[in-house]
Amino acid sequence: MVHELIQALDHINELMVFYETDFRVVWLNQAAARWAGRPPDEILGRRCFEAFYDRTAPCAGCVVQRVFAKKEAVESEHRGADGRFWKVRAYPVWSETGVLKGVMEISLDLSAIKATQAALRDREVRYRALLQNTLDGICVVSADTLKIEDINPAFATMLGCPQNPPVGVPLLDFVAGDKESTARHFGEVLRRRKGKVLETCLSTRDGGVLDVELSLNPLALEGKDAVIVVCRDVRERNVAIAHRLRTQKLESLAVMAGGMAHDFNNILAGVVGNLSLAKIDADPRSRLYERLCAAEKACARVEDITRRLLTFADGGDPTRRSVEAHAFLSQDVLPALEALPVKVFAEFAADLPSLCVDAELFTRALVDLATDVFVQKGAAALHVEGRCDSGEVPREAEGAWAGPWIRITLSASDVHWSPQELDRVFDPYSRKNHAVGQGLGVCAAYAIVRRHGGQLYARSEQGAGTQLTVVLPADGDSRTTARGATAAPSVSSWHKGRLLIMDDERIVRETLSEIFRLKGFEVAVAAHGREAVDLYTSNLRDGNPFDVVILDLTVRGGPGALEVLEELRRVDPNVRAFVSSGYNLEPVMVDPLRYGFCGAAPKPFQYDALALHIQRIIDGLKKSRP
Repeated sequence: MVHELIQALDHINELMVFYETDFRVVWLNQAAARWAGRPPDEILGRRCFEAFYDRTAPCAGCVVQRVFAKKEAVESEHRGADGRFWKVRAYPVWSETGVLKGVMEISLDLSAIKATQAALRDREVRYRALLQNTLDGICVVSADTLKIEDINPAFATMLGCPQNPPVGVPLLDFVAGDKESTARHFGEVLRRRKGKVLETCLSTRDGGVLDVELSLNPLALEGKDAVIVVCRDVRERNVAIAHRLRTQKLESLAVMAGGMAHDFNNILAGVVGNLSLAKIDADPRSRLYERLCAAEKACARVEDITRRLLTFADGGDPTRRSVEAHAFLSQDVLPALEALPVKVFAEFAADLPSLCVDAELFTRALVDLATDVFVQKGAAALHVEGRCDSGEVPREAEGAWAGPWIRITLSASDVHWSPQELDRVFDPYSRKNHAVGQGLGVCAAYAIVRRHGGQLYARSEQGAGTQLTVVLPADGDSRTTARGATAAPSVSSWHKGRLLIMDDERIVRETLSEIFRLKGFEVAVAAHGREAVDLYTSNLRDGNPFDVVILDLTVRGGPGALEVLEELRRVDPNVRAFVSSGYNLEPVMVDPLRYGFCGAAPKPFQYDALALHIQRIIDGLKKSRP
């Protein structure tokens, strides 16, 4: 039995050595012999410090010597000469008569364990540093009470208590939304042992509210269930999403508004043309003539609506010119605002640089903003400020560019918008109780500012009032436009020349051709591009060419003015053409000469001015001929 026990001890990994009271080695197992690097025969009978360490005296702190001295077991951990860590236990061995016979020493190599522990400590330090320095909020909450057990500085700062982290406080105390629903989410994570992400709002100690995304993940700590919560502030992301959605809405509205404005201007061109024809036949002293004149004035007001619709249309570009900002604000904007039923206080810096704006359109935008955001909310006074800044645009402006930039601020201390109202302040028809036709005011202003390369954002705080800020880049490239002559001779003016009119709207073709025939022109009409090219080609071949053609910019299901003009030039390089469209802010309408046209004929037509311009082209053409 003893022999079998010794064989078993001989095969274990711990180093085992039995010493007599004079330190002589009586027995050792194979692990101890391998560690010593000598066969057992060279070790047995020799004293341990001689056999193992080639010393003449016991080692300092020798556990065997301490057992002999204390007559009790001794345990120690130390680093050996070989660099490995050892845990050594030494036990006294007594005879049946109570005499100390020797010491059994058992040594366990802790090197691997110590290395693992050191790696764990290093990893803990690194992860603790990561936890403490990450920008996301992180906390651990208990499974039963959902109390915060640990929290990093970022989360404590989010909750408004960086100096006094809320350890021991239920996380639900900070939930501003549905607490019961949030608690159910925590329960689901613990029950399913699967993480999930949810969005909610958290209240801060300073009274604020955060839009956050919470990532909940189950965690086991020391045998106890917990949940690790990663909190991310998503306010900026939500602002970006709202901005993107607003842009998508405006893009959708642009398609609709552009099509509506184009079709409306086509119809309006026919209405105005027929009114002009009716005035020719009516007695100027009759009530009928007066009503026709009133109808023409009403049509002029309708033109303003279509112009506002076109601010949304894709490609609609304001007619911008470089203006001195101080003069623009004080001479254009301020008088327009002072016409509103509110007291206006203005402060414009004297050193404002130049702006590149469509002065009329931009002034209208600022008036719409003041009307819809402040006046209709009952503002008693409106403060207007113009400043020049440099550097990056404030992040609230949802964009950035290199300075300088001009900030135009409209504010009223007695007007407050709720967060829900403010989120939709620039959405079309997002508010009730507006007068008919006013729903596009702020939305149109937003589009106009964006079309000028600027940014527009709003703030509102209870007690502090509401502030609208327009940010515009300074020193933009000036843009000018030449729309043709504006002089308007009498309807009874007589002209000479041959015209070809291409338009896909029958009412436009018929009205325009009849008016120009009354003015003395010889007119032919075409409903589409192929017909226009064929008419022009056949008349040119017969020696009876058209002096001028008027081409509709967009034709349903066929080529428009640009494509037709290209085909006509192949037939006649000297063709004289006007471009016509209800999309009056299209680049080709703003600068027709750049695209090879003689001029632009915006719908609804200014018939007398257009006829005069065409006549000048024809007269110039005749003078150039031999």
